[in-house]
Amino acid sequence: MFGGLGGAVPRRIEADPDALESAVHQRARRLELKLRRFIEKKMIAARGRNWSKQRVPGKTVTGWRARRQTDIDNGRTPSRLFDYAGFEDYRAIIEQKDNWAEVFEPFFKVKTSILETLRRLSMIRNPDAHYRIVTIEDFLDLHTEGRRLDAWMDAAS
Repeated sequence: MFGGLGGAVPRRIEADPDALESAVHQRARRLELKLRRFIEKKMIAARGRNWSKQRVPGKTVTGWRARRQTDIDNGRTPSRLFDYAGFEDYRAIIEQKDNWAEVFEPFFKVKTSILETLRRLSMIRNPDAHYRIVTIEDFLDLHTEGRRLDAWMDAAS
């Protein structure tokens, strides 16, 4: 099957662990920031500047506030509240019934597709963010799911 591509697919692909970790970290960070800006832009356009008070589950906002307070308690300059969101939060915002119907369905079309992409990205981002081992499979999944998410967001811009 892979003969025309240079032979059999190797059972294990070797990669420098530091280079792999750096590549995954940088790509995940860029993708997450792009997604955060996308969600914020679309929600502001649809619901105004107070969208997070109207269209985000209360327990999600409570989590953001707690993470922000931790920064304050540790002497760090706090960021904007939405900067404390993560992939699971983005998923909750997108899948919320009124947000999906009014804001995100025109861009992502199939709800289960975007939710699965976000689930997979979350599984890659969390080990990277907490400095656990990152695998070549994580890199490949990030590349594939990242391209899919980029295509959806770029088509909507």
